[in-house]
Amino acid sequence: MKNANLTDPTILVLADDLTSAADGAAPFLGRGLNVAVHRQKRNVTAKTSVEVLAVDCGSRSLNESGAAQVVGEVIKHLSDGVILLKTVDSTLRGNIKAELKAVYEASGRTRIVIAPAFPAAGRTTEKGIQLVDGVPVSETSYANDPVHPARTSRISELIPEEIETGEVKTVHILDANTQSELNEKVAAFPHPEEILWVGSPGMAIALATALFGDKIDRPEIPYAKNALVVVGSANAVSREQTQLLKDKDFITCLAMPEERAENADTILCELTSRAVELVKSGEYGAVIATGGDTMDALLQKLDIDEFSLVGEFEQGFPIGVARLGCGKDIVIAMKAGGFGAADTLLRAAEQLRLSKPNYWK
Repeated sequence: MKNANLTDPTILVLADDLTSAADGAAPFLGRGLNVAVHRQKRNVTAKTSVEVLAVDCGSRSLNESGAAQVVGEVIKHLSDGVILLKTVDSTLRGNIKAELKAVYEASGRTRIVIAPAFPAAGRTTEKGIQLVDGVPVSETSYANDPVHPARTSRISELIPEEIETGEVKTVHILDANTQSELNEKVAAFPHPEEILWVGSPGMAIALATALFGDKIDRPEIPYAKNALVVVGSANAVSREQTQLLKDKDFITCLAMPEERAENADTILCELTSRAVELVKSGEYGAVIATGGDTMDALLQKLDIDEFSLVGEFEQGFPIGVARLGCGKDIVIAMKAGGFGAADTLLRAAEQLRLSKPNYWK
């Protein structure tokens, strides 16, 4: 990496979509660090006062060459000495191989430690095979994703051949069935600033623990009387979660049709446009979205390029605060479509409502 004229963060989280960016940065919140998320249109060469910077490159929706170019360009603007975490989806979706090669070459790191395991969400790794609830990911429903299917369960198949050269072992793939096991393995590596760390929220949790110890404090959840929930995911888990939101007078829910439509992009555009109208009405203190694409579309329409992370409802469900064009702050929260239990969205809205109103004072 090149030295640049900016105030560098202590930790850089490089992600391929918005959910991954927020998930990868959230574990550092409990360690007393300032955390911000920048969307891909943001000029990341600008000065930043935060200690943890997560950048959404928006590369999951690109082809391999486009994804490699985008992530490589971001790395070029950041200086040496920063702890570098390249997030990957815990179900091994996206342009992992192309992005890994680009980041490795641009960063100048000498080793790669890769651990996609996220035990809290049922994603574990055994003998280099990525599992979802004990089943190889390429044999689950994630293999049928129409946009980003999981094509392999074997992590080694995602390592570019150009990286594994020479006599010195360059790539370390970590097995993990529990978070404590992953924490222990990550902590065993010396000189973390010389390593390209690659993984899901499980890796971020392990890094935060290794670098700063156990959680210092659980950040207070902000207050919001009414919540707007926007479900842009067709995942069955999200469908189940929306059923519990019916007849709740403090929740308004907008959701995609249950059947997957050929014009899904058009429907998502209409859905988020309606959501933006409601946000601008001033009636909602929070907007919760399922799917990084959904929240990204909302932020794009609201002209929001960055936001601060302030907490988590639970691991994998981060909370942020963004400033609207009118100068008002609004709570934003997002999760992956397939994440959580049946009552995850309901509990999130209830926690916002039951928090202390003086949070904003």
